[in-house]
Amino acid sequence: MRAGIILNFFVFFIFNPSPVIAQQDYNSVNFESLAEDIGTRAVSCIIKDHKGIVWIGTQGNGLSSFNGHELKNYKHIWDDDKTIDNSVINIIYLDKSNDLWVGTEEGLNLYNRNLDQFTHIPLNDLNSKIQIKAINETDDNSLLIGTHSFGVFKVNKESLLSTAVILEENINTNRFQVNSIETTKRGAILIGSNIGLHGYNPLSNSINQAEFTTLVGDVGNEGQKGRRRLKSGEFLLDEKEGVFSALN
Repeated sequence: MRAGIILNFFVFFIFNPSPVIAQQDYNSVNFESLAEDIGTRAVSCIIKDHKGIVWIGTQGNGLSSFNGHELKNYKHIWDDDKTIDNSVINIIYLDKSNDLWVGTEEGLNLYNRNLDQFTHIPLNDLNSKIQIKAINETDDNSLLIGTHSFGVFKVNKESLLSTAVILEENINTNRFQVNSIETTKRGAILIGSNIGLHGYNPLSNSINQAEFTTLVGDVGNEGQKGRRRLKSGEFLLDEKEGVFSALN
């Protein structure tokens, strides 16, 4: 019930043309359930695409799209490779070409709008089931895919071929958990993980420990939490969890 109320709250503000509601109008706002199909699983991510469609990822009930009138649900169907590969959705990413990419507990999926189906993107030669936690776009028409225990992959958006990003020698891939990938205003790509903050080098297709001088001290690996202003902008860092976000 609570999850449904929160979901309706998000959808209300996404589609509401006015960003502010006066205090006295709160009593006149009514929330109505979109549909029973959304289920009671936790909502993990929400994104609005260029057509105004809201995409909702859940932890076990698949992916849903809402166009303002109708809610449609996409779940994994056994032995149907045109459906999403897993119903646990970790991240939804809309690239510069307005293509929709979905990272699940088992892999990367590209949504085909014309056919209303999904293409599974293999990340290694074994086509392993890989937990996807982060997606970001690079300047050379590729995507960086952050995983848990499989490192980082670079996917060419045209060929859909994948190559592994080179990690520092001291990084144990099996224990390396990427939770976020962000691009600064100056174009630097930063990777937040369970062992700290890293930088991506597009020339060598490699990841190295990020070293930044900040106004409040150096960014280390001791599991600190708080806001730090970097030379490339301001970030909210939670190094213990390996999560960060660009604030400006």
